[in-house]
Amino acid sequence: MTASSSIATVVRWFHGLHGPAPGWITAILLVRLLAAGGPGYAAPLNPGDIVIADSEAVQIIGVNPVDGQQTPIASGGKLTTPIGVAVAANGAVYVLDLACCGPLGGQPGVIGVDPQTGGQIVVSSGDRLIAPVGIAITETGQLIVLDDNCCSRPAEVIQVDPVSGGQTVISSGQHLQTPTGIGVATSGDPSVNVVDPGCCSGGGVIRVNPVTGTQTVVSPDHFFVSPQGIAIAGNGDQFVVDSGCCGGSGVILVNPVSAEQMVVASSTSPSSPLASPHGIAIETAGYLLVVDSKCCMNGHGGVIRVSLATGAQTVVSQGQGFQNPFGIAVVPLRVGPPPVTSCGDDVPCSCGDRVVKDRKLRGSDPVTKTVCPADGLVVATGVTLDLGGTTLRGRDMGAGVRLEPGATHATVRNGTITGFATGVRGDGATGASIANVQVRNSNQDGVTLSGDGHSVEKSVIEGSGGLGVAVVGQAARLSGLQVIGNVAAGVRLLGDGHVLEKSELAANARRGAEIGGDRNQVVGLQVEGNTGDGLLVKGTGNQAAKNSATRNLENGLEIQGDRAVVEKNESTNNGWAGLEIHGTGHQVSSNVSEKNTKAGLQVVGTTAGQFERNKSENNRGFGITDDSTGRGTSGTANSYTKNVCGKGNARGASSPAGLCR
Repeated sequence: MTASSSIATVVRWFHGLHGPAPGWITAILLVRLLAAGGPGYAAPLNPGDIVIADSEAVQIIGVNPVDGQQTPIASGGKLTTPIGVAVAANGAVYVLDLACCGPLGGQPGVIGVDPQTGGQIVVSSGDRLIAPVGIAITETGQLIVLDDNCCSRPAEVIQVDPVSGGQTVISSGQHLQTPTGIGVATSGDPSVNVVDPGCCSGGGVIRVNPVTGTQTVVSPDHFFVSPQGIAIAGNGDQFVVDSGCCGGSGVILVNPVSAEQMVVASSTSPSSPLASPHGIAIETAGYLLVVDSKCCMNGHGGVIRVSLATGAQTVVSQGQGFQNPFGIAVVPLRVGPPPVTSCGDDVPCSCGDRVVKDRKLRGSDPVTKTVCPADGLVVATGVTLDLGGTTLRGRDMGAGVRLEPGATHATVRNGTITGFATGVRGDGATGASIANVQVRNSNQDGVTLSGDGHSVEKSVIEGSGGLGVAVVGQAARLSGLQVIGNVAAGVRLLGDGHVLEKSELAANARRGAEIGGDRNQVVGLQVEGNTGDGLLVKGTGNQAAKNSATRNLENGLEIQGDRAVVEKNESTNNGWAGLEIHGTGHQVSSNVSEKNTKAGLQVVGTTAGQFERNKSENNRGFGITDDSTGRGTSGTANSYTKNVCGKGNARGASSPAGLCR
């Protein structure tokens, strides 16, 4: 092949890719790859394909997720000890190698691989890369490398420019002690997440702000023993693979708001193949994929699929070319062309079609007359899909309506979506509008959106196997919702500037709502009969006002973080406290807490708070409790003014005395 025909091939390949990662970055990289040449294989990648870095086979291996067949993508050449791999939204493959590079070799570096030709080029090497242990890629196409502490230098999180190879230290030291794995969200949340067995007195997850470098421990200790890898789901869930937990090894789910941990799968299960897991990824269908260097055939390693619903473990691929599979990635849905068949305007829609023009569904649309085996419909940028009062039905797979990845200002309204894995899903979208939609009996989450500026209004989300509604990003508005009877929390919001208002959140198997981020407003909710807290709000500068929390199994409302405004809420007949406050500098006023099993108002580890005109009576605990010490009211670290505790509190007005008038 001539140089000109090679470049033409690359351009054709590149133009077939979709997604928001900057095209000019990939174009420059691919032209450089062709110029570099070198040993390799031709192994086109499809969405959902698994990519493995095998350090002993010295190969990058593609794995078919259906039959487990392995196909080498790249081998030899600059590859020496590949331990990590990342795949960009547009299909570019990046490999982390411990000894690929430098004038005499032996230096760690990042290698770009063209999956069409196997061609390799060094993207970046040396400099800050001393003992790298993990690699990830952001929505904007920037590489993030995790480097362990070495040679009198603390551990670092390093951003690598894929074009220039320039390295920038994002964060170092602090909680980072002996980090082992790194992950970033698919979209909506720019944070970098690190797992570290050495932090937090027993291992933990650390969130790193990529702009400021600030580190926050998300979840420490508990089940963690030796966390090795982390993957972030579209709804914000964090999945950690741990080679020492759970009686052997296993996978742990971390709630990104509350920090709660739950074991999803462990090696103690009968016939579990888990032996020495290193990495984890999320499959496009919602299952987890674990790479294990010692499992399976002859102990040469394999890829294990883990069901989120049951924890069942199945070997996807083993033997063949594997010798020490170590790093894992999944080719995202954005790679490759959109669905071939299009509909919209006057063209009726069938299951799996891409809606490219505004369309109101009618009885003549085949999608309304059948049960879809995968996605119902895929909505393109700027398109309005009016369901026309019809129902889309699924077989527990795909999304009822999937917004095209990266879509802007797509609208879905007026109808019912039932029986899909997810009712409505939008990854990396902007300004999506969901209105007057009923989403029922989803196998996983009801509605999952990532990105900024979304609205979900006047809709019912009921009976989901996971979260009712999950939004990860900025400035979403959720209003007029009924979110009822979901297996996880009714609503999860991650990010800043969201509004959740005028909605009923009832009978969900965990919390009514959980909100993590800053400057969020939670107003006018009816939160009733949820298995966990009625409402958890965590972050800085949030507002919780005029909410009613009744008969929730745990706290009515729980506030964590700094400088929240908590006012005019009513909390009655809850299983724990009516209102529980943690943090610093909150303004808590004019709230009513009655007939709760514990205290009406429970203040835990809180300082510099102002509590004014709250009413707490007829609770089974104290009216108000505060465990802080300081120069505030009654020797606490907070100020109490004009609070009322009636005579009906079983343990007394307040502890310490004097917090009520």
